[in-house]
Amino acid sequence: MLVIAACATRSQPAMVERSGDLFLSCDPTDSEVWLDGYPVGNCADFSGRRGLSLEKRMSKVEVRKDGYRTFETFVEPDGTRAALSVTLAPSTTGGGP
Repeated sequence: MLVIAACATRSQPAMVERSGDLFLSCDPTDSEVWLDGYPVGNCADFSGRRGLSLEKRMSKVEVRKDGYRTFETFVEPDGTRAALSVTLAPSTTGGGP
């Protein structure tokens, strides 16, 4: 019998087999990045030498910030590095998506 147990300090998507990196450039730069419904960091975290690691499947990428409209897109990596530039539009309702 094989038993595997793990403990994590925060919830995030399991990264099984990396297929590509997505480098982000955002305005505002402190916007939150969500991958498949889980927060993974701020946009600035994925703009330098380290990109957002993606699995070998279609993934939903969201960029969020209070007071702005949420940007979302779907990315299907092909084993390469890609770049995405996002400028969030101010929200007319004053908050959230």
